[in-house]
Amino acid sequence: PIGSQSAQKKKQEREVQLTPVLTMASTKGTRLPSVSDEKAAADAASSPAPPPPTRGNFRSSLSKARTQRLFDVLVAEDEDDTDPPNFDNIATTSTSIAQEGKAFIDRMMDTSHEDKQRTNRYQDFTEGRRLVLSPNISPEYLPESQRNVKIPTLRECQSAFTNPEADAHYRMEQNPFHRILTTFLNIIAAFYIWVAHTVNFETLLAITNASLVTLFYCYYSDLYAAKLDFAFLSFSVVFPLTFLIQSTFTRREDALHRLSDFRACVLSTALLTFTCDWPDPEVPGSFAGGRRRLPKAFDKAALDDFCRMMQLVYEYLSMPSVSHARHVVLWHKQPYKRRVHAKQNELLKKWNDCIFDMSMHTEEMRKAGFQSGEASRLHQYHQYLEQRFEHLRCIKYYRTPQATRSFGRVYIYILPWMTGPYFAWVFEQQFERSYGFTLTLAAFTFFVLQGLLNTQQGLEDPFLTDYTSWTPGIDAVKLDFEMAVALQAVEQYYAEAKIHAAWQEREREKKAERKQKKAGESH
Repeated sequence: PIGSQSAQKKKQEREVQLTPVLTMASTKGTRLPSVSDEKAAADAASSPAPPPPTRGNFRSSLSKARTQRLFDVLVAEDEDDTDPPNFDNIATTSTSIAQEGKAFIDRMMDTSHEDKQRTNRYQDFTEGRRLVLSPNISPEYLPESQRNVKIPTLRECQSAFTNPEADAHYRMEQNPFHRILTTFLNIIAAFYIWVAHTVNFETLLAITNASLVTLFYCYYSDLYAAKLDFAFLSFSVVFPLTFLIQSTFTRREDALHRLSDFRACVLSTALLTFTCDWPDPEVPGSFAGGRRRLPKAFDKAALDDFCRMMQLVYEYLSMPSVSHARHVVLWHKQPYKRRVHAKQNELLKKWNDCIFDMSMHTEEMRKAGFQSGEASRLHQYHQYLEQRFEHLRCIKYYRTPQATRSFGRVYIYILPWMTGPYFAWVFEQQFERSYGFTLTLAAFTFFVLQGLLNTQQGLEDPFLTDYTSWTPGIDAVKLDFEMAVALQAVEQYYAEAKIHAAWQEREREKKAERKQKKAGESH
């Protein structure tokens, strides 16, 4: 309910009487109210009250009236902020109204003065930053707190990042003779890698099959020679091989990403386990020393668990792959497949034991006074370790589509029977029929296709290294190297933590000796 008409009328009379007072007090040197102004105010007060407004427009009108009065008070001429407001020129017929208006203006002026001071301090700070960041500014123009601040230039910051080895290599690359030599060496290396990825027993079988089929069609060229389109070649062989190579490379990149995440989690967990200290619960007011409450063999046991964890991961990821087609289809390969799976299962059990032991290490730290929040963070790191290992395990176990790989391999042996008429046509179109060129063309075509298939097979398991190749592990993940880098970092954290603990112990002994000596001198 809005209220009775009498209460609404009194409210409007009060607002009408207060409005000229606030308006005149908002400026300096405003004229005194004239007789016409007083008469207008009296007429407005004696006029009958309008009907009560509805709920919707009442709030909007009241808000507009308050906003207008506040605007009239805050809008003033430019004057010194230290000058107190002058209310001597305010004249009104009601003393209580004048006093109330003066008190209201005092509150508004005090608040605005504090806001102005805060604004000035902020502007002084921003102006100081602008002057510091501007070049060629004399120190006397800077604020007092900013005169000793110096921001280096980008060229000065750039000089901090140097690599003598990279600079020497860049200078060597400027030599034109070195560029020519590098070009020839790159070509020789590319030919070597091409031969290493294509020359094997399976390539020999594919070339032999293509040559024999082509020789058969050339012998009966009068019957089978035909000019065929090679579009079906790209559809049946090239497209599956391209898809397989792209999918395999994506898996290799994903494996690298997951392995780097796993190594980072191992290093973070080791760093927190070996170096974190907490207040000693038996020494009030201490900030460190709680780590002394741990058992003496705690750090060594934690180090052994970290080493065992990385060894287990390496053994699991380097296990031979048993998801080839021969392991799925042929019955005499099933015992070997089950044996490898049993070994992997044993490694998983040892991994679970290792994670359990690391969790118990955290609980041992909690018993010694380790904060619950930090212990929860350490348990969260253990969860991250399990997540990263599961990602690596899935990449190891699940490979690219077996059906697509089988299609590509089978088509290489079937396709020569489909393309044979084309090579017979090439044989017929020669001025002097020669088997050499025709057989070489057919063998080279399937030599290239078999080389692409070999490239995909080399990346099928990103964690395995094919030591039978001429270039073993050229594109695979260097698993032993990556795990060795992580193990070296963990050993370094452990050694530095032991050195730091020994230094802290010596400092405590020296402090105790000084305290004892001072107590003896006082006695």
